[in-house]
Amino acid sequence: MQPLDISSINQLAESLILEAESMFGPRIGDWNFLGVEINERGPCLMYYSEGDVTISLSTKVLQDEVQLVFQLAHEACHVLHPSQEYPSFTKHETTNLNEGISTYFSVYQLNKTGNAKTAIQSLMSSSINYYRAYEVINGLLQKDVLAIKKIRSIQPRIDKVTSENLVASGVTISALESDFLLKKFE
Repeated sequence: MQPLDISSINQLAESLILEAESMFGPRIGDWNFLGVEINERGPCLMYYSEGDVTISLSTKVLQDEVQLVFQLAHEACHVLHPSQEYPSFTKHETTNLNEGISTYFSVYQLNKTGNAKTAIQSLMSSSINYYRAYEVINGLLQKDVLAIKKIRSIQPRIDKVTSENLVASGVTISALESDFLLKKFE
């Protein structure tokens, strides 16, 4: 792995956000994306009082390209539909739908580098809740590649999606899958 600098990581983040938007619809415009931070708080989004948000990645990404792609793709997807609103700072419970979309996008990106199988095995053994959310989203997108765009056209803030929104989107989904996706992520 070549040494990484924050400039190249920020370029990759911008590229991933654009790709996520093309797959899942445009980002919500209430937060201003500033770039990537690397520290011990990540991976997560960091919200700042001025309406700015950053992607915070763990220091593991500096030594592990698979971790870099997985974490960065996951958080880049979260940038599209942050769980907090600005300027109210209302925080919504993160749902399985939200985490499933972001985990799907991470695996999708790792598939390009041949590392998806390893990532899926890791999820199955150490992050089963992420794996389950990923599996339902993967199945949904196999049936309808535009499913997330359709859902977000009804309710762009993914953590606020309701069963009524799913019906209105026209996405074919079972009641069991719907119930699972709309539950709080544990």
